[in-house]
Amino acid sequence: MTLLSMYKRDDSRTVYRILAEQAVRYFDHPSPGTESKIPLTNLSRLLQRYRYDAFSYDDAPGIREVFKTKGESQGGEYVTTSAKASLEVIPALEAAHARVYQAISREDLVGSLMTLLALLASSTLPDDQDTKQRLAKARLFFETLSEGLKKRNA
Repeated sequence: MTLLSMYKRDDSRTVYRILAEQAVRYFDHPSPGTESKIPLTNLSRLLQRYRYDAFSYDDAPGIREVFKTKGESQGGEYVTTSAKASLEVIPALEAAHARVYQAISREDLVGSLMTLLALLASSTLPDDQDTKQRLAKARLFFETLSEGLKKRNA
């Protein structure tokens, strides 16, 4: 599912950049409650899309586009622009994957990150050294993702 903002200037790429930045803050300061769960859930959905390469779009017209009334404006332009911007998230994901997790498969990467996001959302982080290292690496992934999305946004 593509995430769109209520503001036309904010495409999926911008929304995912904001979510990645929020995740970095939550890695630094985990907080219980719903506030952190919503962005982390949306990032989990993004990771699922990355896992299954589910970024393609079928631009089949909806019922309102097929049966336009006389004088009604065309609304398809924004959907096409949003789809393109959502597809531009892929290179940022791939770059973060290559930079932080080099040899790990996409499947293993997504599984690991989703486990860590779930731990972060529950605010019950184990205090062992292995978990701290895994969290630091995941934080770097989301920081790299955010940077990659900023570059594409410029």
